[in-house]
Amino acid sequence: MAYHRDGAAAHDRLAAAVTEGSQHPRVLLYLALAKRERGEFDAAIEVLRRALESPSDLERELRLELAVTLSFDGALVEAQAQYETVLRDTPQDRAARTGRARMLAWQGRLRDARAAFEALVREDNADLQAWLGLAAVETAAVRPQAARAAYEQVLARDEDNTEARRGLRQLDAAPRANLSIFGGYANVAETHHAGLAELDATFELRSYATLVGGYASSVMRFDDPTSANDFSQQHVARAGVVFNIRRRVYLAPQYQGLVTETEHHHGVSLGVAVVANKHLTFSAAARPGIWSDGHFDLLGRVSAEGQVGKRFRPSAHVYVYTDATRELSNQAAVGKLSVDLVRRLTMTAGGGWRFDGVHHGQIGLGQLDVWATARVGFFARYEVSTGAFTRHATGAGLRVRW
Repeated sequence: MAYHRDGAAAHDRLAAAVTEGSQHPRVLLYLALAKRERGEFDAAIEVLRRALESPSDLERELRLELAVTLSFDGALVEAQAQYETVLRDTPQDRAARTGRARMLAWQGRLRDARAAFEALVREDNADLQAWLGLAAVETAAVRPQAARAAYEQVLARDEDNTEARRGLRQLDAAPRANLSIFGGYANVAETHHAGLAELDATFELRSYATLVGGYASSVMRFDDPTSANDFSQQHVARAGVVFNIRRRVYLAPQYQGLVTETEHHHGVSLGVAVVANKHLTFSAAARPGIWSDGHFDLLGRVSAEGQVGKRFRPSAHVYVYTDATRELSNQAAVGKLSVDLVRRLTMTAGGGWRFDGVHHGQIGLGQLDVWATARVGFFARYEVSTGAFTRHATGAGLRVRW
C-alpha cells in the first residue's frame, strides 16, 4: 500500500514540475516511467517522444525506455525500430541487442530471434537475460529439449532464478498430444437415423513434425419397410504429418480411406499453410482420390483464419468437389467465429452456403467448448444443412491433452 501511495505522490510531483515548465529530459524520463508504472502507456510514449525532441546525453536511455514502453503497448515493429536506432550508433550495445532479439521473438520471427540470442550467449555465456530469451524462443518453437538446456544454463549460474524454474515447470506440464472423442446422432430427411462416432488425435514428434490422425464412423438406419436391409455403415480413417518446412510455412501430406458396404475410396491430400502474421493464416489443400471401380474424384479447399484481439477468431473456408464419372459437382462456402467468452469457455458459431449442381442449401453450426482443467475439456456441437434434403446432427465429446 505504501508503494502505491509513494508512487502516486511521485507521479503527481513530476507531473506538476512538467506543468510548471520543466522540460529537462531526466524529469520527462522519470515522469514517463511513472506513467508506465500506472499502465498509462500512450501518455508515457508521448512524454518520451517529447524528451527525444531535444538533444541530450540521455538519448540512449530514452530510446531504450521508449522501446520497452512501445512493446508493452503492442507496437512491436516500432519498438524494434527504436532498438535499431540505438544500434546504429553503438552496434555492440547489449541492452539494445537483447531488446531487438526479444521483439523479433514476439513478432514470431523465431529463427531470427534465435540467431540473435545465440550470438549474445556466444559472446558472454554468463548473460542470463540472453539465455532466458533463447529459452523462450525454443519454447515458442516447440523445441522442449533446447529450451530445457537454455534454462539449465541459467540455473547453473543462478540456482534460485525464478523465471528459469517457472519455465522448466511449464515445459514439464506442456502437452505434446491431443485426443478428441465425439459421439452423436444425425437425422437425414426425417427418414434416416444415424449414430455418429469420431476420434481425432495429434502427437508432436519434434518441433518441425506433428502426427495427425482420425477415424469417423456412422451407422444409419432407413425407415423403409420395403427394404430387406435397412442399415448401412460408413467408416473413414485418415493419417498424416504436418511439417514446419520454413519459417511460417507448413506442409501437410495426408492419406484418407473410406469404406462402405458396397465400395471403398482412397485419397492422398497435400495441404500448405502460410502464417502471414500473428493475426492471419492462409491455407489450401487438394485431395485427388480413386474409387473401387477405378474412377477418380477431386476435393479442394482454401481457407483463411484470423485472430482479432485476444478473444475473437474468425475463419472462412471454400470447398469444391468434382466427380466427372458420376457427374457430381459440389461447392460450399462456410464462415465461422470462435469467441472466448470467459476463461476456459469458448463458443463457435458459423453458417454458409452449398450447391450440388441442382439444389442450393444453407449450412449452420454451433459449438460450445468448456475446459474443466488445463488438460481435460468437453464440447457440445450442433449442425444443420439443407438442399436436396435436410440433415440435423448433434452430439457431445471429450478432449484430453497431455
